[in-house]
Amino acid sequence: MIDRKPIPNINIGQVYDQRYSDAEVHYDKLGNLAEFFGRNMPVHRHDRFFQVHYVKSGAVRVYLDDQQYLESGPMFFLTPPTVAHAFVTEADADGHVLTVRQQLVWGLVDADPTL
Repeated sequence: MIDRKPIPNINIGQVYDQRYSDAEVHYDKLGNLAEFFGRNMPVHRHDRFFQVHYVKSGAVRVYLDDQQYLESGPMFFLTPPTVAHAFVTEADADGHVLTVRQQLVWGLVDADPTL
């Protein structure tokens, strides 16, 4: 029998930067997050949060669910709420990460019925 462990849920505002524990939006540089969590970030998810990752330069290996991508900046990738993801960034990788509460995004979509 395979021993499957649950995929950790990371709430950035509680785990990383508690000044923003109730904020709808959290921003930080990729390098700061990599310094805290490590450049080899194991599989995790963010319940009720979208993340937009902008890799300005450097290589990154991204795992989204069962798909693997090896790309170099400049690039964007989006991780929707609850989608398991992991990534490995090179030491010279530079960029930005925006974490946004799901309710804020839904509110923006609801405000524009053409979406």
